[in-house]
Amino acid sequence: MRRGQRELCLAALVVASLLAGCTTSPARMPSVTMTTKPPTTLLPPAAPSLGDRVIAPSATAASSLLLTPYAGRTPWVSLTEQHYEMGTTDIARVHTWSHYVVFSRVEGQPQIQTRRVDLLDLDTGRIRTIARSRWPAGVTDWAVGTGHFVAWTDEHSVPDDAHPAVAWELHLTDIETGTDRILASSHNVPEVYVPLPHAEDGLIVWMQFHTPGGWSSIQPAAWQVGVANGPALDVHVYDTATGVDRIVASGPQMADATITRRCVIVTEASQENVLAFRSADLVEIPVDGGAPVVAAHLDGSQSWGARNGWVSWLEPGINDPTSVWVMPVPTGCGKATPIEIDNGPANGYMLVTGPGFAAYQGATSDGDVLYVRAFDDHGARSLRQIAVPASPVYLDSAARVDIDGNRIVCGVWTRIEPSIDAQLVVVTVTITS
Repeated sequence: MRRGQRELCLAALVVASLLAGCTTSPARMPSVTMTTKPPTTLLPPAAPSLGDRVIAPSATAASSLLLTPYAGRTPWVSLTEQHYEMGTTDIARVHTWSHYVVFSRVEGQPQIQTRRVDLLDLDTGRIRTIARSRWPAGVTDWAVGTGHFVAWTDEHSVPDDAHPAVAWELHLTDIETGTDRILASSHNVPEVYVPLPHAEDGLIVWMQFHTPGGWSSIQPAAWQVGVANGPALDVHVYDTATGVDRIVASGPQMADATITRRCVIVTEASQENVLAFRSADLVEIPVDGGAPVVAAHLDGSQSWGARNGWVSWLEPGINDPTSVWVMPVPTGCGKATPIEIDNGPANGYMLVTGPGFAAYQGATSDGDVLYVRAFDDHGARSLRQIAVPASPVYLDSAARVDIDGNRIVCGVWTRIEPSIDAQLVVVTVTITS
């Protein structure tokens, strides 16, 4: 099972369990609470074994597309691609910010799990290993960066159907000094929920069980609708500038947490049939204080996220068409008007939004494609396929797609048995009129 598939299965299990016991009345976030967490002991830096190296991107490819004229404007979208050869091991969890790209790498034999975290400097082409799992059979599952810090998760082992609970640690590595510390952990208690950190503007957000062990003792029979609410999850926000860790919300019916424009965003179940997660409220929590805001209602959403001042999600339709929605996030949180930018086949797992455009996965008979849709208050203005392959190329669901500013980064691979050819693709988007 590829790690992307494992992640989706685990996410479905987590959502089903977290949302058990909801009613038909929309749930509401509890009052905001704040706590200060004492600093943890500094740990020695993770020692890379491969050393630094410099890689150069392949020759760039550029293309332009004239958009539909409107309101006296004749806008264009220009796309410039660069491909970085990553070798014959999978990459996972791509995240980009500033001039960096961070990701997890498969290491060792057999090549079935990611065990280290690599950092690519797009300005210099320097790539280096900044961290690796501290457990003999461990896995580095998720990595994000902001400023000169990278937050990454380390799991005791790869969860599977027989052993869905694992011990975990959330690390913070200073990429300038190499120092590393543990922000949070399960305290060596196996848990079925491992945090997925998100980062922006010097802030790192994640969710974890209020009590170590969370729901490790809950049996499958207790995951049914009508049973009392499950264990509470806390939403943490860590400020890399001050070193302060705050809990900004706590409750049993939330799913994931991300951040943009100093606004923490979570989904909260709002319908009785929560095992299918068919209905949810998109809740915004101001980092700097203030009441939570229910900003939107998601009807059957399969995927959602927040990045670069926008929230995006997909709503599945009938006979496969999927509508793609985006909504701006005002500074400090607040309601806005959703914009539908596409309605057609799409794999929403890869959906992410930038300033004035969104990128998401599609597929052809020859392989995968990356769609880029430009939009503004007038609606969608273009649909562009990137890297339609001459031979099968696959957008790696484990690698993800990410956007920072006008840069899109994704992982692709071609499988040439018994190995693979992995690449990082960097696409620069320019919208002019």
